[in-house]
Amino acid sequence: MATVDDVWSEAFPGEVPLSIQRDNLWLEVCYVGSALLFILALRGLSHQETARMGNIYGSLGMLLAIGGVLASDQLFGNAYWIFAVACVPAAVIAVTGALMVKMTGMPQMVGLLNAFGGLAATLEGFALFNDRYEDVREEELNKGNEIIVFQAIFYLLGVIVGIVTFTGSLVACAKLSGFIKPRPRVLPGRAL
Repeated sequence: MATVDDVWSEAFPGEVPLSIQRDNLWLEVCYVGSALLFILALRGLSHQETARMGNIYGSLGMLLAIGGVLASDQLFGNAYWIFAVACVPAAVIAVTGALMVKMTGMPQMVGLLNAFGGLAATLEGFALFNDRYEDVREEELNKGNEIIVFQAIFYLLGVIVGIVTFTGSLVACAKLSGFIKPRPRVLPGRAL
């Protein structure tokens, strides 16, 4: 018995099967929903009275994004073990750190976590830039070099933003902790 994907492949040779397209659309709906929840979270976190609801929106947005990826076919070969290896130790470290830090040390912890986010963005940019699958996919989709150049520029911008975020957040964390003196650093010969 022929499946929908078999019929689709015969009718449109070389095209992405219909089931994968449907899955991608479903996943995009999850991403858009989580993005909206993140926007609501930022809006809620901007005022003390609505901060609790902002935290709830942010948590629901992340739950929707992670749940959407785990429920989709985008995890190649049911690679749930990669998710467990990457996320479970990170969650244990984060929860342990959150329970150990006093409220007076919260700004330093936020700076450190922000630095890790910048490092993650940097590593992701490097990984995507060097990914062979990404290059092949883009060549097949676009059959041109203009899009690949733009994509490389965006990867480079992501790496730059990630590095600046990483170093700036580490410096802020070190200044708040007292490891670096709070006086401003100036370059020698700046008046030339």
